[in-house]
Amino acid sequence: MIVVTGAAGYLGSRIATSLLGAGPVAGIDRMEAPTVTHRADILDRATLAQAFRGARVVIHTAGLNGGPGAPASVDQMRQTNVGGTEAVVAAARAAGVRRLVLTSTTALYGAAIRSATAAVWVTEALPVAPETLYEETKRDAEALVLAAAAEFPDGCVVLRCGRFFPAAANETVNDRLYRGVDMRDVASAHILAAERPIPGSPILNIAAASAFTPEDCPGLRQDPLPALRRRHPFVEGAYRQLGWRLPAAIDRVIAIDAARKILGYAPQYNFREALAEQLWLEAWPQRPRGG
Repeated sequence: MIVVTGAAGYLGSRIATSLLGAGPVAGIDRMEAPTVTHRADILDRATLAQAFRGARVVIHTAGLNGGPGAPASVDQMRQTNVGGTEAVVAAARAAGVRRLVLTSTTALYGAAIRSATAAVWVTEALPVAPETLYEETKRDAEALVLAAAAEFPDGCVVLRCGRFFPAAANETVNDRLYRGVDMRDVASAHILAAERPIPGSPILNIAAASAFTPEDCPGLRQDPLPALRRRHPFVEGAYRQLGWRLPAAIDRVIAIDAARKILGYAPQYNFREALAEQLWLEAWPQRPRGG
């Protein structure tokens, strides 16, 4: 059995539904949803113990991001993101869970990217430099999981995910060039992390596959247009048709080579796919029913 925490959330619900045909799945969340089998706060250790009994893997997505749509106080965020992770680790360890998968964020690289003069090729070796409370809590949650990794027979996996929450279409597609990722690919990465034999307890970046290379990075921050023309010759015409703006600067490219090698991660919904979908929607706008 696989247990998903935060199973009513944007990511957790997608993972839980994607797992339904693969075997028993349980979901924990304080909100009611079809994907939730145990309704409780992530700090409710008694419910965690009950839900984790007999589980092979726990996928821990539950957390607060503190953004405009989900405001949270300092205490709430620390309690949920750090205290909740501590409770999940303890309950999973006590239940004999074999592997723990933690959802984290590429935002942790924060200041290490912003202080650079050229675009940064972001591998997992880049030191984390959190700039917000949310990022600090995710750093601390990662530390809790990795400190306990040796006590899980199949180790732990930390997935640092790029941007995947809903945004305006132009912004979403721009992000797929260098730092974003489709929700479906994020869910796929979590399932691979739960099911694949994996040596050790790795930290892995999860993002869309970028056409950029490290050789493109020196110019991306000041003027990305030459590299965009090289890698995506059609892009200017497509954006003109949509009335969109290309990014004026690109400060990073999230590298996913480690996830490809270790997980077999192969994102399917990258920049070209996202742009093609928008062009199709432009060509075939929604029509009223019954016409």
